[in-house]
Amino acid sequence: PVNPPEGTKAAPQASSSPFAAEYASLPRATASARPRRIGIFVNDSPIDQTSLQRIDSYASLGADTVFNYSILDGSPADITAYLNKAQSRGIQVIFSLKDLYDQLGPNNYRALYTYPLGDSNQSAAVNAVQQFGAHPAVWGFAINDERPESPADLGLWQPIMQQRYSLIKQYTTKPVMQVLVGATSPSAAARAQFLRSLRSSTDT
Repeated sequence: PVNPPEGTKAAPQASSSPFAAEYASLPRATASARPRRIGIFVNDSPIDQTSLQRIDSYASLGADTVFNYSILDGSPADITAYLNKAQSRGIQVIFSLKDLYDQLGPNNYRALYTYPLGDSNQSAAVNAVQQFGAHPAVWGFAINDERPESPADLGLWQPIMQQRYSLIKQYTTKPVMQVLVGATSPSAAARAQFLRSLRSSTDT
């Protein structure tokens, strides 16, 4: 390809992906507003001491962000040690609270974790934010993982996610986010509308 004149940018190439247009239409921060991060999804339980060694591996790969689905599986001391290790390697941790909903299991707060942080799903989520939210290694909190799964679930999950988002934001100024699934639909407009319907309960 011919290089563009100095000081100009090449025109973006058209994408053949059916999702390209809807992706381009979704709001996002500009590069000047938010630095680009390189992240990795993991299931590292802080109660497992080898999780600290894996942080070294992530750093050596060039990752600066870790989304840890199992961050709550450990004592407060274990979790703090994990965050301290991440901080020492320049890694930010997205703290997952994704399973703490009665709709997913009323006893998840104690059934899924060795050291419950509360006496209910909601209190465990709030206590986690209060105990660890100020740690420098905590980038923010993920309150959801692919719920709702389709427009048919919006009626149930949309108010739940809005309530949880509003609750968590009372205790932290850090980002509160969701991992959303793009609903299966032949219509790009329908998929985009599905994602937009949850915009008010996520910061990013």
